[in-house]
Amino acid sequence: MNILAWGGVLALFVLSGFDVSLLLASWPAMIPGVFTLFITVLLFTVFKDRVRRAGEIIKLTGQVCLDEKGVFVPPLFTMMFTLLASVLYASIMFFLLDALGIPLTEFLDGTAVITIENGWPLAVGMVLYLFTTIFFYNFSYATSSGMVYLYMRGKDPGLGDGIKGALNVIGGLAILSVLSVIIMIIRIVIQAIGRKAGGAGRVAANIGSGIMGIVWFYINYFTIPAMVAEELSATKGIKRSAGLVRKNFVDVMIKETAVRWGFGVLAFFVFVSFTAVGALIGWFVTSGDILLTILVTVLFIVFAAIPMTLILRTFDIVYVTLLYVFIRRKEGDITGKTAIPSAMSSELESAYGRARKQQ
Repeated sequence: MNILAWGGVLALFVLSGFDVSLLLASWPAMIPGVFTLFITVLLFTVFKDRVRRAGEIIKLTGQVCLDEKGVFVPPLFTMMFTLLASVLYASIMFFLLDALGIPLTEFLDGTAVITIENGWPLAVGMVLYLFTTIFFYNFSYATSSGMVYLYMRGKDPGLGDGIKGALNVIGGLAILSVLSVIIMIIRIVIQAIGRKAGGAGRVAANIGSGIMGIVWFYINYFTIPAMVAEELSATKGIKRSAGLVRKNFVDVMIKETAVRWGFGVLAFFVFVSFTAVGALIGWFVTSGDILLTILVTVLFIVFAAIPMTLILRTFDIVYVTLLYVFIRRKEGDITGKTAIPSAMSSELESAYGRARKQQ
């Protein structure tokens, strides 16, 4: 990740003819690199034992995905549903804007005059779209998470078991989806106000909206796994998740930095490989036709994006659920035999003991 973050800076430095003054003038471009470098130093020094524990959980994530391939099915259906819902929503919005006499260009750049009379159909459509896509995602997450939880309790779950677990808390998932829609609408309103204010107001609105989204994301980090495993309501699940995140914030941040970066680098190299292969095949098959070569390359990239997105999304669900199970196990809430191999369990215990001493 440091290579990716500093690659752009290095390219700028080389293209500028090694002009140091230009590099210093472009200092904002170095912020991601400085951040990733700082986090990397922390990961390999202060939090090295927690990173070691994360590595064991990554191994277990791979094992679960190999043993229970059904965990990939819900995210796959979510991707398909979201794509279809987005196309349908965009089509409906296009016809609504035409029927209401609102120019599409003005609507997209935020200059359209929206009143209660002509705006309520658009608002209703947006709310329905947000709710259905978020609810479907939450239900999918709950299904895969339920399968992982049952697997870790020593059972052999099927897709039906995961669906049953999600149905047990379907009311809570609906409420959680409504709350997420409310948060998203508030963020959209804040951004709209910022666009009208312009200048510093727009920057402040974007920052405020971003912070709200980040806070909501971390508060609900373990909400769905907790709801499914403990059959909690939405509010109790949120409270449970917030408490777990507060007590285990470093582990959560390692997941969202080191682990996510690792998955991201893997995805990057897969994309690069598919791009290179697509370009080579396109070049030879089309006898050097540039346009057709680009078209073949794009097709290869698209075909790479679909499975990689599915794998990364599933890995994310499985990892978070495993982290939730491990935390509850160490707190004494989960007792008895689990599906963690003895050798891996010893590694986790050792890493956990060292990490606790760092607190």
